[in-house]
Amino acid sequence: MSKQKYHKIGERLKNYRIRSKMSQAEVSRGICSRQTISLLESGQHVPSAQYMSQIAQKLNVPLKELISEDIENLDLPTSIEIIGIYVQSEEYHYVLSLLDRLLVNERLLKYQQYELNILRAECLIRTGKAKEAVKILEELQNCITEAQGQVDDVMTAILNDKFGTAYYFLSDAVKSHHYYSIAYQSILRFSEFNQIAARITYNLGMISRELNRNTEAIVYISRAIEFFREKKELNRLAHASIELGIAYKNSNNYENAKQFLKQALVIYQQLEIPKMERMVRQNYASVILAEKSSDQSIIELKKCAEDYKRAGDRERLCFSYSRLACILVSQYEYSEASKYLEFAFHILSHCSIRDAFKAFLFRANAVYLFGISDFEGCLEYSFKSIRVFSELGITNEAEEVYEMSKVAYDYFLKESALGGE
Repeated sequence: MSKQKYHKIGERLKNYRIRSKMSQAEVSRGICSRQTISLLESGQHVPSAQYMSQIAQKLNVPLKELISEDIENLDLPTSIEIIGIYVQSEEYHYVLSLLDRLLVNERLLKYQQYELNILRAECLIRTGKAKEAVKILEELQNCITEAQGQVDDVMTAILNDKFGTAYYFLSDAVKSHHYYSIAYQSILRFSEFNQIAARITYNLGMISRELNRNTEAIVYISRAIEFFREKKELNRLAHASIELGIAYKNSNNYENAKQFLKQALVIYQQLEIPKMERMVRQNYASVILAEKSSDQSIIELKKCAEDYKRAGDRERLCFSYSRLACILVSQYEYSEASKYLEFAFHILSHCSIRDAFKAFLFRANAVYLFGISDFEGCLEYSFKSIRVFSELGITNEAEEVYEMSKVAYDYFLKESALGGE
């Protein structure tokens, strides 16, 4: 392919560099040689995904601004690599538009078609179309089955990992765990524990934690954390630290829970990611402070709620209100708890909320109704909560609510008997 096709990319690179008032040597520092930048700008060097991504970050411009529509002029392996970077940058809608054009390229090899379809499934999952993603993955699975051993363990692992993620977004934790487990079996045959293996191990740990398999979760997530720390993948390290902290809390190891949640908080503060910082603070208040100091937990959760309100994150705001209500009930502050439950149900009636957050709200309301001796109402919301938690495979939460509902039912029967007299 003629390198002249890369001339427009080179021109854009040069224009952004000049606009940023940087020399070729300054742009190249820590990335490549100054000569490579010169050759890129003159269209005489084939752009690599790694270089272009790092250069875009250095110039503080989106990668797609440098590549623009010229991605189809790049060689296919580079195009696929760059699309992978776009996915990592959460440019999901943009990637879907590119894939519509690239997937009809007659030069695509079978393996490249598989890679692009997996990226397509990822974008669909992240844009609220997980059911469509499952269909694509099932078609891909049929193709791989027909290939009769021509597909390696890496592709098999990635495919099953995507199945696991799709079912996670469809709120089916049991199926998600099933596919992540199959993916994990594939990575055991890898020649080395690489980034793909670490990501799959983390995913299996995360879903194990959600299913209350905390001992398994701690083993898997700890192994992933070792890799992320060694490779300095700070974002993934922080995510994994949150999950590990919660798994330790569920195992009643509060010291380790506190350590890993604080580690996540420090990383997100360093990376300046307010959304994730808020989530860690919310978990810390709910998980650690609630056990040690209800008053401090309430103060921190109120701050989190205000932050979520300002950020427009209705889902997490609803969850904060639910957690606040539960802690306030434990303090016998029923009037205050009622106020936050009213706020949460108002959000639920006006916004689309994921099932897990609905279940937590139903449980919080059941706890409140039990506290004010409305046992019939408690049973109604207990059953709603148990049904959703059970459908999601979150059995530990379902079991806790069930235990409360048994006590509520006994009280309800006694009240009914007294009323009959």
